[in-house]
Amino acid sequence: MKKAWTVAASAAVAALIVAGTATSKEKDEEPKELKRYAATGETELCLRTTKIRSSQVLDNQHILFKMNNGDTYLNKLPRKCSQLGFNRAFSYKNNTSELCNTEIIRVLNTSAAGGPTTLATCGIGKFERLEKIAKAEK
Repeated sequence: MKKAWTVAASAAVAALIVAGTATSKEKDEEPKELKRYAATGETELCLRTTKIRSSQVLDNQHILFKMNNGDTYLNKLPRKCSQLGFNRAFSYKNNTSELCNTEIIRVLNTSAAGGPTTLATCGIGKFERLEKIAKAEK
């Protein structure tokens, strides 16, 4: 009886490891929003803050920056940033008029009583210009 239980437990553990591996791979996939864009390979170290129209947090490692002139830049953070994808809000402080790959962002909890609170700090990466993929004509 003990031997049968050990075999069953080993099979269950193996099944959990396989399931965990599949789940980890799914989490590492690029955000679906990026499927609408093509990478150009053109990168910038900094973006002028006065030219940024909006930003969109896609997950814990990807932020889209939409510019006043219509350009879109992707910032893939060097490492995953805890809580960024869940809270989808961040701030940054700098002494220049540029947001650069050397900056640190602060993940914000905007639903905290008494105002936003910082949950984590993370470095950002280079900004890669993206091109919107044209929809196929029907």
